[in-house]
Amino acid sequence: MAILTAVAVLALVAGPVQPVSFAAGAKLSGLSYQPNGGTFAAVPGFTAVAEGGTYTVPLPPYAVSVQVTAAATDAGAVVTMTPENGIATLVDGAGSVVVTVTAPGQAAGTYTVNFRAGDPAYNMVSNPSFET
Repeated sequence: MAILTAVAVLALVAGPVQPVSFAAGAKLSGLSYQPNGGTFAAVPGFTAVAEGGTYTVPLPPYAVSVQVTAAATDAGAVVTMTPENGIATLVDGAGSVVVTVTAPGQAAGTYTVNFRAGDPAYNMVSNPSFET
C-alpha cells in the first residue's frame, strides 16, 4: 500500500505547476497623461515591451492635476489605477499614479508614473530651444 503525501496528492489533482511569466497579457500597449485637462501625450520613455517600470514626467509650473490613461495589450487583462480614477492632484508640485495590469495566469505588471511641476526638464521636453 503506497502512502501519498499531501504534496503528492495535490500534484496529482492539480497537475504540473505552470511558471508565472510576463506575456502580452500583463503589459500595457499605451500609457499617456493629460495635465490640467489639456492634451494627452505619451509618457516619455514608455514602450509597449516594458514589463512595468517607473517613469518621471516633468510638467509646467502651473500644473495642479494630471490624469493618466492606460491600455492593456490583451483585451482580457484588467487595468487598475491608484488613485482609482487615474487623476493625481499635485501636492507641492509632485504626484504619482500607479497602474497595475493583471491577466489570468500572468504576473502583474506595475507601472509608476511620477509627476513634477516646475521641473526645469519641462522646458527642454516641451521647447528644446529653451535656454537656461
